[in-house]
Amino acid sequence: MRLLADLALFSPDLPMNGKLILLVDDELYVTSVIAQQLRPRGFEVVVACDGAEALAIIKERRPDLIVSDYQMPEITGLEMAARLCEDPGTMQIPIIMTNIRAFMAKPFSIKQLLGKIERLLTAGMTDSPPLRKTA
Repeated sequence: MRLLADLALFSPDLPMNGKLILLVDDELYVTSVIAQQLRPRGFEVVVACDGAEALAIIKERRPDLIVSDYQMPEITGLEMAARLCEDPGTMQIPIIMTNIRAFMAKPFSIKQLLGKIERLLTAGMTDSPPLRKTA
């Protein structure tokens, strides 16, 4: 799997110590691999297995960034993102969506993901237009 191959390629530390990242995916392997790369770089990582659990975590702790799978049980990543965009308190949280070609398709490179996390946290905004609820 490409995730494992990229672990050896990415070694620089990211200057993002103390930032809270929420990983949302129903595949434990995916969140484990990503968390193993983020924690040694000073990120605090919390994990949710679906959108419903993620929304509960977000209410309790406001993450600096969310990495979410698109297709999950209960509430999909897209539904979760739409709910976050409706709330002024969470609409500015950057979200990296995986499993959609327009965002970041699986399998994705850990090096690419870490680079995107660094860019989003540095810029404080997403690299794609925000989701808007339509009537």
